[in-house]
Amino acid sequence: MRSSVTRASSRFKRLISAACSATSDLARGDFENCAFQVYSDLVLTPSRSATSLTGTIRLGLYDQSSANPDAHIHDAIATFDKVAPRVKIELSFDTLTALENGVFGGKLDLAVVPVFLPNTALKIERLYAETMRLYCGKGHEMFGQDTANIAPHEILSSHKYAGYAFNSPNMQAGNRLNLIRAANVKDEEALALLVQSGRYIGFLADHYAENSGGQERYWPLFPTRLSYDVQFAAIYRQQPAPDRKTSTFLDCLLRAHDSARS
Repeated sequence: MRSSVTRASSRFKRLISAACSATSDLARGDFENCAFQVYSDLVLTPSRSATSLTGTIRLGLYDQSSANPDAHIHDAIATFDKVAPRVKIELSFDTLTALENGVFGGKLDLAVVPVFLPNTALKIERLYAETMRLYCGKGHEMFGQDTANIAPHEILSSHKYAGYAFNSPNMQAGNRLNLIRAANVKDEEALALLVQSGRYIGFLADHYAENSGGQERYWPLFPTRLSYDVQFAAIYRQQPAPDRKTSTFLDCLLRAHDSARS
């Protein structure tokens, strides 16, 4: 009986402390910290507090995840570090296939990848999207040209195309246009370098082109006709169920992107 009373008393003190802290944050206009205080101090009970978590969480990210302004993975990492400061993070970038295999095989706890022919053994939580368009670089003969009145199939085959050499939305888009790769790449940085050379055309994310010099370096070709959207999601194994470290990080990830959309 005494232990139950002690736990209830401790819980009540935490509620009062969290409420006071949240009120102080609101008075300063610090809404983000206020929300964090409510989440960490009120939602996570003492017996399940994420601050007691230890060990390592292994995370995988797809190409250029940190460059997309709609990707709030960094916010999720910041919140996770606050609620689980004793957990070590192992973070790596890889291809879609490698990330899916890593999660499925248990080498990764969670990964953020483009949704493309998803593995039914993996659970998916959608996070954000990005738009891909066909670009050429400065020095290319199509650079600066208005392609509004040109039929894509009339000219694309005469230009060298660079694309991903693995099953992906990029490969699918190239196949739809019957584009034959003259250069194979594994990531967007390599693809952008080839496009920037002025000798190749290729699909790049809008945010990448805009943040890397815009139309002074990358020119969109048929921008209203040749584009596609890619949905990014968190993936993790359904069986065995994710451990508490993974569940806590996933919760931080979902909250970060839900907050950005609201």
